[in-house]
Amino acid sequence: MWPVSGSRPSSGLGSQCGSPLLISEAVLPWDAAAGRCLRPEPLAGRLLRAGRALGRPPSVTFVGDSRARELFVRAVHASGRPQAALPPRRPEPDTCLEPSSSPEYQCQHGMCSQRVAGSVLTSRLEWRPQMNEYMAAVLDGVAADCGSRRREDCPDTVVVNSGLWYSFRVEVYSGNRRERLVALFRAGLLRLLPSLQRLARSTHTVWKLEEAMFSEFVKDKYYPENAKTEINGLIIVQQAVLYDVTANIPELTVWSSLLPETTRHMFRVCARSRPLSWAECPDAIHMGRSLQDSFLERILGGLCDRALGVLR
Repeated sequence: MWPVSGSRPSSGLGSQCGSPLLISEAVLPWDAAAGRCLRPEPLAGRLLRAGRALGRPPSVTFVGDSRARELFVRAVHASGRPQAALPPRRPEPDTCLEPSSSPEYQCQHGMCSQRVAGSVLTSRLEWRPQMNEYMAAVLDGVAADCGSRRREDCPDTVVVNSGLWYSFRVEVYSGNRRERLVALFRAGLLRLLPSLQRLARSTHTVWKLEEAMFSEFVKDKYYPENAKTEINGLIIVQQAVLYDVTANIPELTVWSSLLPETTRHMFRVCARSRPLSWAECPDAIHMGRSLQDSFLERILGGLCDRALGVLR
């Protein structure tokens, strides 16, 4: 996390102002609105104030694949003094990377759902890399928690992601591979649509768009043959499909995930260094620590602003 006593380093795009989860979130220094934007207080302080307003520590739930898991890990670091940790749940059969993988193997490699309660934040991960009945059941379960009278288990923000597996990990056995992957992604979204709508109407729900992959500069250790151009092209098409399919859910926030910042990081940091063992460019799929902390600050900053009445 950024130091409590200091402010977050500038991203180079100016101050953040207005809605923190829109593509136009950055305010350039020469923009007329820049003078009206205040430098945000450190995240730790905002979480404490949000907790006092809510009468309990704020809570965030991540639903998705390993990119969601990385955000969950950073959220755990921001959670303060650990209060409780539930043991990982056994994953459903659909989450196996390999048919021979045991549940113990999957949990060892982070492919399990878990929850950590800290003194200033409660974080929960639901490992659901594919948009199927298992992910729909999770979304329905969270919506039911939020619809209950007491709402004790209702997260203040739910962050959902999916798309990476539909870029190269889902098997396609016939037809044009790219067309089939896009069709499978769309079919998965349509399957989730009723559950996603119920959830977005129950609590603040964010769909995090996929960032580009770094395959041009950092090879994927499991899939070294992956071509950046093909996968990133699929990710761009997925974004268009997502906007189209979810257009009738105005309560859903579709978030750009700092796409400009990620692209700049790819070319200015990963392309100019030897990143194979560097925390800022760990592999072709996952963003470095600085970007992960920036992602988390945007998500939790919006959560705190809603708790404090700054945003609706």
